[in-house]
Amino acid sequence: MDNPILRELRQIRDEHAAQFNYDVDAILADNRRPFIGGNHPRVSLVPPPIDTPTTQPQPEPATTAK
Repeated sequence: MDNPILRELRQIRDEHAAQFNYDVDAILADNRRPFIGGNHPRVSLVPPPIDTPTTQPQPEPATTAK
């Protein structure tokens, strides 16, 4: 089956790779270039630390009912 969209994507990919003599490291470096030093917001996937109390809560004194 001939898919014109896939054909065009493969042609673009081949033209891009040919610019770097099919050197995978150079192709990947070029693909990352727009993201390095950009103004887009950064997302941290590390959850923030949980605030824990510094002292243990003291139990309330027991009262006896008479």
